[in-house]
Amino acid sequence: MSHKERMKVIEQEGSGGFALEEVEKLDSATVEKVQGTVDVSEIVAKYDKESAYRTFKGWLEVFIRVVCIAFSGFHLFTAATGAYPPQIQRAVHLGFVLVLIYLLYPARATGSKHKLAWYDVLLAAAGAAVCGYIVWNYDVIVLDAGPPTEMDFFFGCAAILLVLEATRRIVGLPITLVAICFLLYAKFGNLIPGMMGHPGFSLKRIVGHMYLTTEGLFGMPLGVSASFVFLFILFGAFLHSTGLGKFFIDLALAAAGRFVGGPAKVAVLASGFFGTISGSSVANTVSTGTFTIPLMKSVGYRGAFAGAVEAASSTGGQIMPPIMGAAAFIMAEMTGYEYSDIIVRAILPAFLYFLGIFLGVHFKAKKLGLVGLKREELPKWKLLLPKIYLLLPLIILTWMVIAGQTMAKSAIYGTIVAIVVGIINKDDRMTPSKFVNGLENGGKNCLSIGIACGIAGIISVCITMTGLGGKLITYVVKLSGGNLFIALWGGHRVVCCDPASGERRESYSFPDARVSCCAFGGEDHRTLAVTTAADENGAGGYIYSVLTEHTGAAPYTIQT
Repeated sequence: MSHKERMKVIEQEGSGGFALEEVEKLDSATVEKVQGTVDVSEIVAKYDKESAYRTFKGWLEVFIRVVCIAFSGFHLFTAATGAYPPQIQRAVHLGFVLVLIYLLYPARATGSKHKLAWYDVLLAAAGAAVCGYIVWNYDVIVLDAGPPTEMDFFFGCAAILLVLEATRRIVGLPITLVAICFLLYAKFGNLIPGMMGHPGFSLKRIVGHMYLTTEGLFGMPLGVSASFVFLFILFGAFLHSTGLGKFFIDLALAAAGRFVGGPAKVAVLASGFFGTISGSSVANTVSTGTFTIPLMKSVGYRGAFAGAVEAASSTGGQIMPPIMGAAAFIMAEMTGYEYSDIIVRAILPAFLYFLGIFLGVHFKAKKLGLVGLKREELPKWKLLLPKIYLLLPLIILTWMVIAGQTMAKSAIYGTIVAIVVGIINKDDRMTPSKFVNGLENGGKNCLSIGIACGIAGIISVCITMTGLGGKLITYVVKLSGGNLFIALWGGHRVVCCDPASGERRESYSFPDARVSCCAFGGEDHRTLAVTTAADENGAGGYIYSVLTEHTGAAPYTIQT
């Protein structure tokens, strides 16, 4: 069956809601033409809760845009100047997140997408108030180490409830219920028998710890979102405005389109490329799938298989360096590893993931006897290579991170380069309106991650307050039967730092839950000795020694 005959079959049988015309050349311009026949935003909103936000006209639209731009501007300013202490920065970050969520997302999925409910206005104002309270009373909160006042307790309860409801709206009910269960566990742990029980905490103490400290709501997860994640999301938003997405599609077509089962291989490569700049697997699927799915069907792939290839490829894009979402930044912060180490270690798993899908579609195409696309239909390399400069922002960002620059500095410089590249690109030039849209999209795209980090802080502080983490580790050690290789994942990490600069040099994991102290000795002071304390069940209480790469000099920092 010829390509034209296959296209007739597609027209007769349908293409799963998508339409692909017979064209002389397949490139990003064709993608835009195909996407013009599909309401992409409607599809994304249907399957991605984060994209199911309200759209307004008139002054409300202008107001939302101003808030989003102010949100992005605040983080660019603080990243460049470091003007505010962590607690204030996190409070302002969460305030913007709460205001935008209640203004943009209705209480029910079936709620109006074009009208703003009066109670959402009140909830948005309350979100600004509970975070503004921290900013306004920062000096008093920092200096006063006593129990929370009645006003502190009131605003703290309101903040927790607002975060829970905002999480339900944009992330979903399951994670909200998990957070509620942890809160109940912290309050009523005295009712639980056995090792998993604890004395329980008063409601006032729980709220005070959640709201007035740099743990809980304003803990490390939210700090990661406010300091790093937002900047990388903003970087991705500006990359979309440079025309890099179109270049990725053309590059994938030119690289794999003419080979056996070419359209499926194009889908794999394009989704992987998009994964470097996209924060949403659904948006990734829609951006490339509106073109690649009907293209795959046109050469003989079944619709179900074509959809599966696109979905799997787009999902894998979330583990594609350098932008891998909040999880990568939290891993770097909690484990003591530099983000550059996380990126380097993510390269091989990401490569193997896409290689597996690539080989799968290759063997499927061989089995079905499917051919690739005609060479004359595909983009020409001589036209693509002059546009290779569009990759410069990604290259600059990756190089700076690996070179040891801070993540904030790397993201800012990468964003600046992206803007410059967008101005240079005459085919898809960065205009003032695109610049403003980049700031607006950066603010909107961060909402789900920001509120998820807030709810993660609630869960985290409940675990630390109740000692649940140590109890679970003890169970793991018991179940391992003393096998260190089995129990290793539950251990604490010792991070060795330069006493003068504070720069992290090396880090080591230990299987015991309670690292107590460390010291350097041996020849040239290169042997790190670490002691661990025993718990009430007799687990731990050992001495470990590790040969290090650097000469030790006390005191060294320990992070657990």
